[in-house]
Amino acid sequence: MRPTQRLELSQLPSEDPSGIDFLSSPVEWMRYCPVCQKESRFVADRICASGLIGNCSGCGDERIAAFTRTNAEGAA
Repeated sequence: MRPTQRLELSQLPSEDPSGIDFLSSPVEWMRYCPVCQKESRFVADRICASGLIGNCSGCGDERIAAFTRTNAEGAA
């Protein structure tokens, strides 16, 4: 586990002891990778309370992509 991931995972809410679940199918998106220093494809196969946990397809750097939207039930 990389130091940045440890820091991100340590900031997860503590009410759910398990915290991480596997996705039934992977999610892919483009994101700037600070290790590769370019736009790279990230692939996530896990989800946590803070967002999707994905790896850069170029270098393997693991990051949490925070959730940016909520549904109508979560916004109330």
